[in-house]
This record gives sequence, C-alpha cells and structure tokens, in this order.
Amino acid sequence: MCRLCLMTTLLALAALLTPAQDFTGHTREVSSLAISPDGKWLASGSVDLTVRIWETKTKACVKVLEGHDGEVLCLAFSPDGGTLASGELYKKVRFWDTSSWSLQRTCTGCEGAVTGLTFLTGGSVVASCRDNNLYKIGSSASESAKAASHNYEVNGIASSPDRKVLVSIDGNGTAILWDPANIMPRAKFEQGGRGKSVAVSNDAQWFATGGTEQPVQIWSATGAATSFKGPKVEANAMAFSPDGKRLVIGTQDNEVIVVDTADGNVKFKKEGHDRPVTAIAVAPDGKTFYTASMDHTIKAWPMP
Repeated sequence: MCRLCLMTTLLALAALLTPAQDFTGHTREVSSLAISPDGKWLASGSVDLTVRIWETKTKACVKVLEGHDGEVLCLAFSPDGGTLASGELYKKVRFWDTSSWSLQRTCTGCEGAVTGLTFLTGGSVVASCRDNNLYKIGSSASESAKAASHNYEVNGIASSPDRKVLVSIDGNGTAILWDPANIMPRAKFEQGGRGKSVAVSNDAQWFATGGTEQPVQIWSATGAATSFKGPKVEANAMAFSPDGKRLVIGTQDNEVIVVDTADGNVKFKKEGHDRPVTAIAVAPDGKTFYTASMDHTIKAWPMP
C-alpha cells in the first residue's frame, strides 16, 4: 500500500475510534448549528428557545441568547463574522452583534416558520419558509419582502461562500438553483421523496440534496455530469468539507455519515447520538465537524 493510501486509511480509522466530544447545556432538542467564518464560535439553536454560543477551542458556553418566541430552526453567520442571524418557528428573524452578542434588530414579514437563512453579497439575507416562499431581508430593514416561491414548503436554503450559488429545497423534493442577484430561478432539480436538506460546496461547483426515500445526490451548479451515488438515508442535514472532498450527513436514524464526494464511498459511519441528527457544521479548517441532535447534545468529531 502506498504511503498516502496508508495515511488516509489510518486517519479514517482514527476518526472511527476517537470518541466524539460533547457540548451540553441545552434543555431541549438542538435544531440548528452555525460556525463563524474564523472557526472561533459555534452557535446552536434549540427548542428551548435559546441560542448558545460556544467557544470551539474550550467547548465552553460563553453566552446564551434569549428572547426568541419559538424554536430556533436555523442560524447563519455573516461573511465577515460580525452578525449572527437566527430564524424562528414563529416567523421572525433576529440579528445579533457578535462583538457583544446583543440583539441588533428583529425582522418580521415572513408568513411561515423560518427554516433556513443565508447571507448574500451586500449584507442582505434570504430566508426559506414553510409557507412555500423565500423572503429577502435588507441589511438594515426591519421587515422582510417575499422574493420567490416553491410549490411546497421550503425546508432549507444554502449558498456558496462567494454568494454566487444559491439553492433551496422543498417538501416535494424539488431543488431550485437561483440567481442570487434577483432571486430568479436558473434551474430545477428533482431529488424526489420529501426534500429535507441542501448544501453547497465552497468552490461553488456542486450542491447536495437529501431527504426521504431517495439516495443523497450531488448536482453540478455548472452543468457538468456527476457520477456520485450517495447513501439512501433520510438526510436531515448535510455539509461539505472546505476542500469539497467529503460530505457529512446527519440522519433520522441517529447516524453520522461521511462520504467521499468523488464516488459516494462511506468513509465514516457511526450512531453517535441517541436521537435523530438535526444539524451539521464543518470547521473552516476542515479538521472537525459538529453535529446537533434531538437528544439535546452537540458533538465534535474529527474529519476522516
């Protein structure tokens, strides 16, 4: 076996054998995660109506953001790391200053539970909602405006770091690739089943979709073919590694799965949680990924 192959095998084995490290403190199910662009902070949202801010190096909770009216379904850091957005079950998006963790503003106008958030160029935010719509929130606006629609509830949205690729997925398994400049559709892709999660690669070349009944799929954002054949799991959450070589999947069956994006081969699979996995976040350096679960915990794992 070549030295590189041996090293890869040993790293994968080490990841399987290394126990996950827990972040504990939430009193209800953890429903969302986001990691700051510099990797210093991990934010977690919960059914307990709070967002907890964790220092990734020490795993200490440094702040609890309170005042939400409902379950925190989604989180997103701004590209400069200066703002954290949180989306709620009761149709609000809140913006927090990360230098003080104080509330900047609360935006209303969404007509459904906010299931996904992503920042665009210029500081505006697009929210996906269960009323079948996407809403655009300005960088200083207190209200949100309807920007586009699906035919079914929108269960997630994701964008590339350069904000050139924007994708959302709905409950009928339809993913829509949008023009971020005007939120107009570029193309549609059929995941099938009930669409539950979407992720975009850092290089803006690929995006992944997952849900029920159908295997996880990777699609080209530029039209090139992909031979990826992912696992047939109920994928509640997904995230690419920064180099695009790995896709991390959290399942309804409590499993954490890491696959090779070139061929779909499973590199890591473990039931690390006692209940379904609800959210995934990958550290900017690609060495660690984080999983959240309905079992009230967050875990840190080495990337295989």
